[in-house]
Amino acid sequence: MNLMTKDQIKTGNDLYKYVLQLLEQKDKETQVLRENNPLYSIKGEAITAYPTLLNYLLSLWATAEKYKNVEKVTFSLIAKILEEAFATPPKKVNWDELLKDQFIMPFESEPNTPEYHEEIRKYEHFEKSIRNDVVSLKMLSTYGSRKLGIPKYAERSDGGIYFWENQTTDIFLERGIAFLEDEIEDGTNPKYPVTWSDLCSVLSEGRFKE
Repeated sequence: MNLMTKDQIKTGNDLYKYVLQLLEQKDKETQVLRENNPLYSIKGEAITAYPTLLNYLLSLWATAEKYKNVEKVTFSLIAKILEEAFATPPKKVNWDELLKDQFIMPFESEPNTPEYHEEIRKYEHFEKSIRNDVVSLKMLSTYGSRKLGIPKYAERSDGGIYFWENQTTDIFLERGIAFLEDEIEDGTNPKYPVTWSDLCSVLSEGRFKE
């Protein structure tokens, strides 16, 4: 089977298939690592080609930042960002400063207004969103769900700002792009452009979708 290249990505469905292809390659790398590591019987699933989700999100943030001034976001660009994040060092952040405000509003406009829909298409909205995700996951990994008051069988509606349905990079990405499986639009229709909001959707779906 011929592998899809980023240049071939036009639609949301193309992005979906490309990320699944990327995850399949990472799974193969993980298998090789485990087969060649004498400590596998001890460390088990800790031996993996995937970074921790927190590190991946920090790398995703750093990668996306390089493209924040692009004239046009495309599904191909989103694929490039998601893939490059595996090789990009995690963004260096000042945790003391970030943790002072553990959640900031990712938008300023009134929801469901023309101004709101315009605002969420911009990189700044994506950056605020991933910043909130990074802080949330940092708190969760540091203190655990019990100390943060997350109910044992919490769902998104009652889990609060620290709730994560998916906490590993592979599941996060697989769930994050699942909504694009039937997406045949390529972003050329002015009513349905590809924007930074689409990458925000990957973040949200990856975090919350069962």
